[in-house]
Amino acid sequence: MSKHDQNEDPHDDDRSRNAANIGVAVVVVILLVVGYWLINALIRQSKLEDCMLAHRRDCIAVEAPRT
Repeated sequence: MSKHDQNEDPHDDDRSRNAANIGVAVVVVILLVVGYWLINALIRQSKLEDCMLAHRRDCIAVEAPRT
């Protein structure tokens, strides 16, 4: 065995692996949230376009100002 192998702490390897796993999990969650938001935005846009192509005038809800 080399001098470097004898001085390594096996817990350091576990810590770095755990940190990498947490990092990957965070990235996956972020991608899922962004993907969910993007899909919903595309669905809303598609419904709006379908409504407008049908020549309807009530496609976008307009709120009256409160007095």
